[in-house]
Amino acid sequence: MSIRLIGFVAAVSRPQAVRAHRSAGMAPPAAVPTGITRRRRSWTWALAALVLAAQLAAVGCVILPLRAFPKTRGTVTAVGLGAPVEILRDKYGVPHI
Repeated sequence: MSIRLIGFVAAVSRPQAVRAHRSAGMAPPAAVPTGITRRRRSWTWALAALVLAAQLAAVGCVILPLRAFPKTRGTVTAVGLGAPVEILRDKYGVPHI
């Protein structure tokens, strides 16, 4: 059995660790992702977050401006008014009753 020294910690290769766990009647240890796999996973999560942020921004740019504008056409029924009321808007969009 070969032991590699990494800093002050002794490390055993994965096949040796699997054999040691099996001989002790335990499940083999989970594989530790390599640096490339970790990097790819982090880039995947970053890309997914970027796509989600772009989708939320697109929805916000479409829905929010539509909700912010008041109704300028048609008729509205309001409780408490005794007679018809006409609301006109000037060229700047300011309502006048």
